[in-house]
Amino acid sequence: MASKKQSDYSSENEILDYLLRIGLVVFVIAILIVLVFALNFSKYPISDSVGDWGTFGDYVGGLLNPVVGLATVLLVIISITTQQKELRASLKEMKSANEATARMSFEQSMFAWLENYHSQIQGIERGDYKGRRLMQHMYFQSLSPLMTVELGGRHLSIPVVLDSDESANEAYIRINVPGEIGLNQMGKRQFFAVIEYQKLYHTHKSDFDAPFRTLYRLIRWVDESSMAVGQKWHYCALIRSQLSWVELVFLYYNGLIREGEKLATYANKYALFDNLVSSDELIRWAANELTTCPPELRPVIRDGGAPWPYTKEAFSSSDAKIKLGLPSDA
Repeated sequence: MASKKQSDYSSENEILDYLLRIGLVVFVIAILIVLVFALNFSKYPISDSVGDWGTFGDYVGGLLNPVVGLATVLLVIISITTQQKELRASLKEMKSANEATARMSFEQSMFAWLENYHSQIQGIERGDYKGRRLMQHMYFQSLSPLMTVELGGRHLSIPVVLDSDESANEAYIRINVPGEIGLNQMGKRQFFAVIEYQKLYHTHKSDFDAPFRTLYRLIRWVDESSMAVGQKWHYCALIRSQLSWVELVFLYYNGLIREGEKLATYANKYALFDNLVSSDELIRWAANELTTCPPELRPVIRDGGAPWPYTKEAFSSSDAKIKLGLPSDA
């Protein structure tokens, strides 16, 4: 409101300023017309004839009326131009206000949706565990590097190094088999982890189906909005920042099974797993090796031989931003 009053005041001042300038010009011209007449006819006495004064009036009016008419036209043009400027400014202000209102409404909906997702996760409970703590427990029991090492150990012979200060659940997979053989052996280990997650998901489908679909639809809603790409990135990054590492692990594996494969599109587009590669060594290997190796050399990771769905952009904000045409340091 204050801005609108200030704009009206500025427009009125601008019109008044033009009015004073044009009025001054008309006044000066009128004075000049009278002076010219006086200089040319000063030798004659002032007439008391009505006809002579009428002639003088015709003289002054004949010269001054076009000037006044032109000044009037100029003032009308100036007034219209000023009003158009004011209208454009008002429309711009209204547009900004509408955009701000729409953005506020969008953010409220987004965070309400995200809060609903968190409530669904927190509502999952098994025995002494619930929410994220339950997901961590499941991760350590089925998907952690140590568990995938043990799974692989029943089928493969791959060296694993456990430093003395590392706990079993933080074991780092160390492979010394180079080239295609190592790629295939590690691929099998990732395959075993996907199978374990598939079993885990179907055992607890009633718990994880709703929250994962909620999160997927939230990200899709942001992506399909009419906002600029930079804004979409901003909001998807906010969503990602609200997810813990164990939630990202579950989402990573969820994108590798049929029920959650649609998520991979948005994971690739918005670097959903950017913060995940430092949390799990097997996922780090997949991010560095499977996304960069030639497709013909890529081992089968998913049940049924489905193709590997993730690209390097899923694990790197810089790469994802470049692909979206955004500054990589933005």
